[in-house]
Amino acid sequence: MKFMNVAALTAASLFAGSAFASTLFFAGDSTLDDAGYSLGGHIRAPYYSWGTQLQKSMKSDCRVANYARSGASTKSFAKSGMWAKLIAGVKQGDFVAIQFGHNDQKRSTEFYRNERWADPKGLFREIVRDWVKDIREKGATPILLSPICRATFDKSGRKLVDSEHKTDGVCLRSYRDAMRELSEELKCDFVDMNNLTRDLLESLGKEKAHKFFAISTGLILGKDGEPAKDVTHPIQTGAAAFARLFLDDVRARGLSVAKLFKDRDFPIADFGAKPDGTLCTDAFARAMAACENAGGGRVVVPAGKWFSGAIRLRSNCELHLAEGSEIVFSQNPKDYLPAVHTSWEGMECWNYSPLVYAYCCTNVAITGSGTLRGYEGEWKDTFWYPWVPQKNGIKAARLQLYTWGATDYPVEKREIYKMKDANTRPQLVQFNRCRGVTWEGFKVRNSPFWTLHLYMCEDAAVRNLDVYAHGNNNDGIDIEMSRNVILEDCRFDQGDDGIVIKSGRNRDAWRLNTPTQDVFIRDCEIVDAHTLLGIGSEISGGVKNLRLINCRANDVSRGVFIKTNRRRGGVLENISVNGVEVGNVRYELVGLSVDTLYEWADFPDYENRATTIRDIDIRNVHGGKARWRVNMVGDPDHPVKNVRLENVTVDSAKNPDVIENVGFRL
Repeated sequence: MKFMNVAALTAASLFAGSAFASTLFFAGDSTLDDAGYSLGGHIRAPYYSWGTQLQKSMKSDCRVANYARSGASTKSFAKSGMWAKLIAGVKQGDFVAIQFGHNDQKRSTEFYRNERWADPKGLFREIVRDWVKDIREKGATPILLSPICRATFDKSGRKLVDSEHKTDGVCLRSYRDAMRELSEELKCDFVDMNNLTRDLLESLGKEKAHKFFAISTGLILGKDGEPAKDVTHPIQTGAAAFARLFLDDVRARGLSVAKLFKDRDFPIADFGAKPDGTLCTDAFARAMAACENAGGGRVVVPAGKWFSGAIRLRSNCELHLAEGSEIVFSQNPKDYLPAVHTSWEGMECWNYSPLVYAYCCTNVAITGSGTLRGYEGEWKDTFWYPWVPQKNGIKAARLQLYTWGATDYPVEKREIYKMKDANTRPQLVQFNRCRGVTWEGFKVRNSPFWTLHLYMCEDAAVRNLDVYAHGNNNDGIDIEMSRNVILEDCRFDQGDDGIVIKSGRNRDAWRLNTPTQDVFIRDCEIVDAHTLLGIGSEISGGVKNLRLINCRANDVSRGVFIKTNRRRGGVLENISVNGVEVGNVRYELVGLSVDTLYEWADFPDYENRATTIRDIDIRNVHGGKARWRVNMVGDPDHPVKNVRLENVTVDSAKNPDVIENVGFRL
């Protein structure tokens, strides 16, 4: 199943003749454009539109149509025909938001003067006046926006300066003033995004503010080939923050556009939930259904301890864990039935429901500062623990799934949970085939299996999580066959790998043909885990465009580890790691293995497909004591190509580096 990014859809084709009650159109430049760029074969820059981010907060019968274009000014937007395309799709009851300035101010070259420059006291105002007239003739409502600030700070790192592209006193503030004055003249709604973003960025200071912009990713390259100091274009973090500024402002001032957005809370206590030890499973289900039927909102878990079986989220719904709240999950396997369509160790099947599950949802979230607790007490005291020692049962289940996958047995018939002693423990949180995912702020304690699992998802933001799970197979987060994912500022304390990149196992993955791609990881801490960053071993769908920066770990078994085997196939390419600090390492700081089979070693070889591995860039990685600094062994028949290791160091290594069948970048 392939998804399209809502922001990237051609607005005219998506919304023309639609049945949506209202559409919020955006006209603007690259600060509103979701395009992203790939320069010189490097990873796509994760640019995000703050306008399109509003889609997550809109009622189900309202939509965003984003016509913003990179490089556009009011002049070029009109000359190129983009305004004509936009206004053609506008109908009575719609809203049109206009935000320009970043390119209108440019006149340093003849091209800029001819194609972009629009005087804020002259042409800029003339164009906007004409557009407002067009909007009102359609029976729609215009909204004038001032341009968001660039995050250019003075030497103190506390105050923003408006100096970039400034010529003869014409700066972004000039366009802010023009929009404000036009709003008064034309009696239009005005949202001062310039002042709103300025106040926010200055309150954060330079270091934190820059995390909102492309400068923090190092993905945009300047003319010298070095990362550009891009403080203009927001990434997902910034886009989400700026969208909240807009939404809070229009709600606070009671602007008419506020009616397009959902503002509904559904406390679980209103649906029969009680914090008295009884299961609240049905109350969660009723609250989710009511939330979805109302067009979306928040299912709120108040402070207190609430017990539940499987919780299933729905589209446009946010599970919000209020401060002091805790959901404790049942220890009865029957509370995770009926079975759901899921994946287990890279193979599709029908299994016990993950404790928190979403399937084929759009705009779905878990937020708040509360806690998801997979079980109370120690691992050995839970009902999950007796499943583990039953080696024959779990081995038989693995072999059954492996055989089904290898023989293309229909997924709908793979009811592995029915198999005696199957032991296929469910994930704590799995979002399956979802688009527009947010996980932010909450804590996780204990898990029956993998802790957090993004499976075939698109456009996901995972931030500020605190995860502790030291049971069997307790990976921290598994990002599998998913794209456009940002993972940042999370803390993992795990019984297995910390951050894991996967893309399915063997024939199942080849059939689904969905690589994990465009994943950006930064500023995460691994307290305890087998591996800081593990790539594989379920990797048959491929991985491309993965970047990890500025992460740290205490003592771990391995630092950065790529693992696969001759059954996997797939292509791993364009993987970048820069800035990792690790304590002592039991095995290797940086490793690669093409013969990782674990307990699957004696299973039959149905197919033999080597994994293609190329374009690996690992820099500025340091560890304490290690058995190996580097232990990379490629396939002699299919060597690893184009590897760069720079400033990879350990305090001491027991053994010399092992590097075989690996070609290095010159």
